[in-house]
Amino acid sequence: MKKKGLVVAPILSNHMNSRCQIDLIDMQTEPDRDYRFILNYQDHLTKFTILKPLKTKTAEEVAYNVMDIFCIFGAPFILQSDNGREFSNKIIEAFKDLWPGLKLVHGKPRHSQSQGSVERSNQDVRDMLVAWMLDNKTKQCLCSRRDAILEQRENAKVGLMKQAEKMLALSREKLPPAEIGQNVVVKVPDVDRGRLAPRSVVAVVLSVNESSLYKLGTKEGVLERLYSRNEFTFADSNFINSSDVPSSSLNLRKASALSSGSKQGFVMCHCKRYCNTKKCNCRANENQVCKEQRFLSLYRKGSAAVHLGGLLGLLHTDGCFTGWLFCRPAEKPVKNI
Repeated sequence: MKKKGLVVAPILSNHMNSRCQIDLIDMQTEPDRDYRFILNYQDHLTKFTILKPLKTKTAEEVAYNVMDIFCIFGAPFILQSDNGREFSNKIIEAFKDLWPGLKLVHGKPRHSQSQGSVERSNQDVRDMLVAWMLDNKTKQCLCSRRDAILEQRENAKVGLMKQAEKMLALSREKLPPAEIGQNVVVKVPDVDRGRLAPRSVVAVVLSVNESSLYKLGTKEGVLERLYSRNEFTFADSNFINSSDVPSSSLNLRKASALSSGSKQGFVMCHCKRYCNTKKCNCRANENQVCKEQRFLSLYRKGSAAVHLGGLLGLLHTDGCFTGWLFCRPAEKPVKNI
């Protein structure tokens, strides 16, 4: 009677990636160009297999490919391998420093049955490769798919470049390039524009770089950032010459404020009475005085003119009384109405 292999302690896994086995398939008798080995990485529960072609069986190359697998699927709790030098190495042992929960297990020396699952997978992979080479009448089993992937990537690159050229041609047709010295109109964003400021600023093209980004200048100075062609439109006439632009630099918000005299925001006032002391933040900030307390003081006196002024103030701020909470330019206090 023929004796079968006796199993003392079978390997059990509860979920995927709890235990994985790794081994090398020797393809030196049937090499494909420079590739002579196949790294077989298998999940013990689901038998999910990852194959990696190797040129050598050094620990460095093995560790590089194992690291690639770990970064995609994550490191298992237990990684089992044989006692080969490519696995029993300090480089492989260093994985435990990167993944503290990883445990490296080695099978019994000269006893492949200790990891029979991956050994069986090695035989299946070899049989499938031999059958595939016979069907396709080729001797290349490792590089053929790699060449196809590289060809697809190259085709994708060519298609992306063609699409980029088509997009640029359409943009040039709708937005012709600006010439140096030509006047353009730059739209001011609402967050940078004052209430009385215009919606755009007139500028002149000073220079253009290799990336088709334009350096613009205004009568107040040179704008700090570069602008693409879709961020401005051509002006009907030339109002500014390049010689009229000062050498100082400023942002678009400041250029809009200087050209119109209307600033984007106001200073909040928390003064208790008339803003007439040096401790007042309004007076320290560009000699501004708040009208809120002055309005409330006059309102308490019951003046009809103040009531009318308050009504106008409410209308001016679109029904929001907070318009009186902002500071206005300094004026002399009104004592009598």
